Amino acid sequence: MYMKLYRIVGTGILMGISALLSAQEDIKKYSLQPGDVKLEGRYIVDRDLNERMEYMTDREFNDWPVCYMLDGVFIKSRIGLDQYKVTKKRIEAPFMIKKIGEKEDSVHVDTDYPDSVRIGETTYHEFYDYHSTGDTMKLVSLEDLRKEIFPDVEGPYVYMINKFFIFKDDDLYRLDRKFIYKMEMFYSNEITELKDLPPFAVIRVFTRTEHNRWWQFTGPWDWM
Repeated sequence: MYMKLYRIVGTGILMGISALLSAQEDIKKYSLQPGDVKLEGRYIVDRDLNERMEYMTDREFNDWPVCYMLDGVFIKSRIGLDQYKVTKKRIEAPFMIKKIGEKEDSVHVDTDYPDSVRIGETTYHEFYDYHSTGDTMKLVSLEDLRKEIFPDVEGPYVYMINKFFIFKDDDLYRLDRKFIYKMEMFYSNEITELKDLPPFAVIRVFTRTEHNRWWQFTGPWDWM
């Protein structure tokens, strides 16, 4: 009987040691160091393709020199598309960028200047075109969303998408309406350090990332 007990205890100890070593390997695998963008990006991609840009700072996000399109239509950033419902292809000149901004302008990228195209306040050096894999996507602007959800907002306002403040070209972003999870709005005078300054509104868009939808897995929350 004692031999069986020792055997059971010994097996339990070995399993515990094995689990600990495995956990340590995972920690080593994702042991992030300052500036270790590749490793951090790998961790985020493994978790959720839609959070691939979360390692960026606000300035990095706003200055990102990569142009994104959906079926040739300019959308500026990939942040507004569900990455599980599209395929991506890097494209080379010559090609056309269509429906830029509210005026739906077009830009022809030719072989003479393929790596330096300025749209709005951003200069782009790489170009990707997404294609939907079946779902019909309805592209909307940040202004479309504001008018739909917060039509009575007063005074000047700034936008955020997920954790990022939008510094410039806010009129050029296009997002898939089905990929919007929820929105919120608050005024700057709710922030103690800003309450004595002229107020402005902050309008924030949350997309359907795993991080944003954590509550959905523990209770009902899906009002968009």
